[in-house]
Amino acid sequence: MYVQPLVSAIQAIFIIIITFSILLQTVDGLECYSEITGDQYGRCKEREGYRTCFTKYSNGEISGRGCATKDTIFSLHCENHVMKGIQERFCYCSSRLCNGSGGTIETLFIPILITSLITLLT
Repeated sequence: MYVQPLVSAIQAIFIIIITFSILLQTVDGLECYSEITGDQYGRCKEREGYRTCFTKYSNGEISGRGCATKDTIFSLHCENHVMKGIQERFCYCSSRLCNGSGGTIETLFIPILITSLITLLT
């Protein structure tokens, strides 16, 4: 008898946590690694349109990291570019410090929460 109200309360708490996490990241500003080695990071200037982090690969090696103006995405997205005969790969992500060498647990945080929420609501 009391199972349904408990499930509804858990769903409400879950929605609040997800909303708070997304808003906190938006208000606080995205942080991305900015050095090739991934040792340093900085805050992206969202007012200037920087909403994602990037990692640039040239010849299979990391050749750059930083903030990008790509639209916010909830997973890793990569593109190949050829400029002056040089092939480069750019990978974009939009969670805090997601462009590190191994990524962070936060890279998967929002997709896992969304998947869990959908499971709870069905």
